[in-house]
Amino acid sequence: DISFVKESQRKMEQLAYFDTLTGLANRTFFRMQLRKSMALAERGHYAFALFYFDLDEFKRINDTLGHDAGDQLLVEVANRLKKRLRAEDTIARLGGDEFAVLLSGIERQEHAMDVANTIQQTLNAPIMLGNNEVIISASIGITMAPYDSKEEDQLLKHADLAMYEAKAKGRNTYHFYSQELNAAANERLFIENELRVAIKAKQFVIYYQPQVDSRTQHVVGYEALIRWFHPSEGMIPPTKFIPIAEATGLIVELGAWVLQEACEFAARLAVQGRENNISINLSARQFKDAKLVPLLASIIKKTKVPAKRLHLELTESMLMGNVEAAISQLHQLKALGVSISIDDFGTGYSSLSYLKRFPVDILKVDRSFVKDIPDDQNDMEITAAIIAMAQKLKLNVVAEGVETIEQVEFLQNNNCFIVQG
Repeated sequence: DISFVKESQRKMEQLAYFDTLTGLANRTFFRMQLRKSMALAERGHYAFALFYFDLDEFKRINDTLGHDAGDQLLVEVANRLKKRLRAEDTIARLGGDEFAVLLSGIERQEHAMDVANTIQQTLNAPIMLGNNEVIISASIGITMAPYDSKEEDQLLKHADLAMYEAKAKGRNTYHFYSQELNAAANERLFIENELRVAIKAKQFVIYYQPQVDSRTQHVVGYEALIRWFHPSEGMIPPTKFIPIAEATGLIVELGAWVLQEACEFAARLAVQGRENNISINLSARQFKDAKLVPLLASIIKKTKVPAKRLHLELTESMLMGNVEAAISQLHQLKALGVSISIDDFGTGYSSLSYLKRFPVDILKVDRSFVKDIPDDQNDMEITAAIIAMAQKLKLNVVAEGVETIEQVEFLQNNNCFIVQG
């Protein structure tokens, strides 16, 4: 039967070229369309824009609400894109929460910007997943053809680099490819390769920044801060290498070294009879690592450091993905006798309800609130409110980035006495 053969053929094509969940084009079909567009552009008088984007916080929604909700979200995103974009544009789901759009006949950046804004507005409208309302956003990378490149693979790479940059800018935004992004990508690659060598070659050192009781001027503790001295590049700042170490997983090995070094330092202080606390920053990967608790237990045992002297610093965002898993990990760490400190407090999710749930001992007021005291009334009010909240919850408070007498006096008047420069 000819109609049966045709229907079978149609189904096979559907499976070969379209995403079964969303009905959008898949990677194979998208590459075919891209090739056709490139061929048209090569003949002249034709330009197009290539968008690459993924959904910010998709992983968190998937982890907290489950995979069915994640699938429902992807279908809703696909439907919204189909409604808002033109029939001649190719919309594809490349896998996971990665999407691409091929916009035909777009010659100017302004037109591409209009479409990027449209996509963002379309996605920003709340979505109901069961009983939960979620708001999502996208980080969009944009490359213009044939201006940015006449090579298919280069274009894809450019769009990917631009998307990476959009994420780095703070998400829910778009970024156009430029030549500078190549330099940034090369620098990232250089740092990643050098990091692997640096750990083995012991190019890292730890500086200990004092924490002082402003009433007595006595040093009560230190924060362990890692620094990288590269043989040819000199000092590479943590802002450059920590995100790369985190993304590649090298942070776990690096973090284990910091724990060992800082605990040895704390043990030496204890032997000298100095009762100083040591604050050690944990990264998101390190905190989630199943080996963290046994590793720390073994280091405490070997170095004979009094566990109560160790303060482990976490950021708010690290605790917010899978809350139950975070609470369980915190309780296991606390069982070793260490204290838990929330770093950069006030810059993230800052909610009283979650603070009550987490077994936390110390709040650190972020330097961004402290640096403009006494000139910025808003920052003064936020800082005073954070300190008051911490006291209600019977938590200790440490203020970071304290550099002037006026700041010390303001903090003292608000009952915060431990300061760090």
